[in-house]
Amino acid sequence: MQKLKKKFIRSRTFVPLGKRVWSHELTGEKVFLPIGRFGVILLIGRSRSGKSSIAKTITAFVSNSGRRCLVFDPYSEYTVCLQPNMKSDDNIMGFKDFIIVKNFAFKIDEFWQQDWMSLGFSVDASRVLEVIGSKTELHDNDFDEFEKICLAVPSRDKQWSNFNKLYPEVLNSPIHAQTATQIKSKISWFRGFFKQEGDKKLWIPHFGKLLMQTNLIVDLGLRKGSDIEKARAYVGIILRQIEPYLRYLRLFMVFDEADLFAPFPQQNAVYSSACNKLIDYTIKMQREDLVVLYITQDYSLMHPILVQNWHWKILGILDPMSRDYELVKWLKNDFESTPYAHREFVLLSSNNRHYTFVPDIPPCRI
Repeated sequence: MQKLKKKFIRSRTFVPLGKRVWSHELTGEKVFLPIGRFGVILLIGRSRSGKSSIAKTITAFVSNSGRRCLVFDPYSEYTVCLQPNMKSDDNIMGFKDFIIVKNFAFKIDEFWQQDWMSLGFSVDASRVLEVIGSKTELHDNDFDEFEKICLAVPSRDKQWSNFNKLYPEVLNSPIHAQTATQIKSKISWFRGFFKQEGDKKLWIPHFGKLLMQTNLIVDLGLRKGSDIEKARAYVGIILRQIEPYLRYLRLFMVFDEADLFAPFPQQNAVYSSACNKLIDYTIKMQREDLVVLYITQDYSLMHPILVQNWHWKILGILDPMSRDYELVKWLKNDFESTPYAHREFVLLSSNNRHYTFVPDIPPCRI
């Protein structure tokens, strides 16, 4: 029993978050976040409340503990993290052994049905696009050739006969007229989403193999409100590529603005490939030694399966409509009146232990 206990203790990483606040007084006691073999950490707070600073502190310490780290960065906020912060007590740390992957794209044949659905196509249209995309002998991952095939998809028997003469063994029968119309009307919108010969975009042959060698920051390069569908598809493909390597990685994943990738499902909504893979990961989390940090302004905006079995919450300044607002007010004894209210956070465990703290300066540039 003693041996098992020691092994369990060694498998945890204790991340110093900041100095504890007790009865409105800042103490010298440190608050630590214990990260075990697996689990879900929710980091919740209003915009510019300090969420990213805490996330970067956690990621820096975890990456230096021996775990492999993968950060999904939608708005390019982590690009300076490779440099240490000289104002921090741990300024020699920074983000060690990280590579930033940005301005990248995938080839057409790497898009599966769920990835096409992430781009807004129907189930039937996505199935047809996956079949056409897999026929690289016809288009060689060239978008012009791929688009030509898509614009010729048949919805009648006579059209199907002509289509089969040009592109044999692609479709077994004509497709529904509505499906054909959707493909023909939308496919040209996505020209810039794919890796093409001669363009300057980076193509990573396999993210799983790359992650075996180094920690990664995946810079999705979004502008506010743009290309969210592409980001969901890209993240889904990356998660699919790294899945066979999970058991070797002891992976720590960070999702900034997590509700972008796995939003709360609307009625009759189609799940994106990113959301589907995250649900799969949640099911196998314990078996694969996986820890996930979700950063969001309100986790009620996220898919409930991903957050229902959380292990730790880190709560900052919240909107009054948030489900955790009353809890934070109660824990902090009139939240808005505390002298450190603009920087205070609450660390809350799933068994209701809680600690109020003021975050440390991150050990990397922010």
